[in-house]
Amino acid sequence: MRVSDLFLRHLESIGAAGASGNSQRPQNSSAGQPKVRFEDALRESESKISFSKHAKKRLDERGIELSEGELRQLGSAIEMAQAKGIKDTLVLIGGKAFIVNTPTGTVITVVDGSSDGEPKVFSNLNGAVVL
Repeated sequence: MRVSDLFLRHLESIGAAGASGNSQRPQNSSAGQPKVRFEDALRESESKISFSKHAKKRLDERGIELSEGELRQLGSAIEMAQAKGIKDTLVLIGGKAFIVNTPTGTVITVVDGSSDGEPKVFSNLNGAVVL
């Protein structure tokens, strides 16, 4: 599953308006304002976890798929790292390693331990979260 597909499914699971892909307009509240716009929900979710171009490229090249559960775990790990004041962290979830800039919530790169069998070395990190 691609990150964009996973992200839309995540929005559907939390009930964000418009995430199901239907063309219905959000109902207006009594004040005439839309309840939740899809674009707003997307922007809010992306502000919590975003993937750099490099990370998206690595996901595609390496055929790494993320489940909804892994995405939730990644979000929790980023929050834990932020709470500890970690700037750049290694997040290990199962056999996948994510390098994350925690202040921005941006995944810099992704490695699957089984992708090529080569040893992996990560530098310039000041924390790790293992789930």
